Amino acid sequence: MSTRFLLAFLAYVLPTFPIGYLWHLAVFKDHYEALQVYRADVIIPFGLAAMAIQGLVWTFVYWRLFAGESVLRGAVKFAAVAAPLAWSFMVIAVAAKHRMASVSGFFLIETGFIALHYLVVSPLIALAFARPARAERDQPPAVSPDFSRDDRTACAAHGGPTAPWEAPRGGGARSSRLSAGGTRRRGR
Repeated sequence: MSTRFLLAFLAYVLPTFPIGYLWHLAVFKDHYEALQVYRADVIIPFGLAAMAIQGLVWTFVYWRLFAGESVLRGAVKFAAVAAPLAWSFMVIAVAAKHRMASVSGFFLIETGFIALHYLVVSPLIALAFARPARAERDQPPAVSPDFSRDDRTACAAHGGPTAPWEAPRGGGARSSRLSAGGTRRRGR
C-alpha cells in the first residue's frame, strides 16, 4: 500500500503546482490583478505546504473510499467528492472573506481552475490505486507455508477451499454460510 499511497500523493502534488502557478500567476495573472483578490507578493512556500497537506488528505480519502475501483470509475467518484469540497473552501469561502472587484468574476475563473485541476489529478490518483490488470489478478499467490496438507484436507472435507486463493465450493457466492450466531443463512 505504501507505494500506491506515495504514487497517489505525487499524482496530486506534481501536477497541482504547475497548474496552479500557470493559472494564477501566468495565464490569468492580469485577470486576478484586476479582481484585486490576491496579494502582490504571494508566498510560494505556503502554497507548497497547502498542496502537500491536500495531497496527503486526498490520498488518504481516495485510499479509504475508492481504492481498487477501475481508473474511470474511481476518478469520477473521487472528483464528485473532492471537487465540490475544494470549490467550497477555495471559491465560496474566499469570496465570503476577501475584498475583490468582482465576486462573480472570481467565481467564474476559480470554478474553471477547480474543474481543470480535478480533471487532471482525479484520473492520476485513480491510476495509482487502480485494481491490477486482469492477468495479474488471476494469478494465484504462492501457497502460504501455514496452509498445510492437513488444512487443505480438512477444508475440502467441509466444502471449503483447498488452497488460500480458492473460493468455497458447493454453490459459489450463493452458498449457505454460518452467521455469527452459528445459524445458516443464504449468501448474497
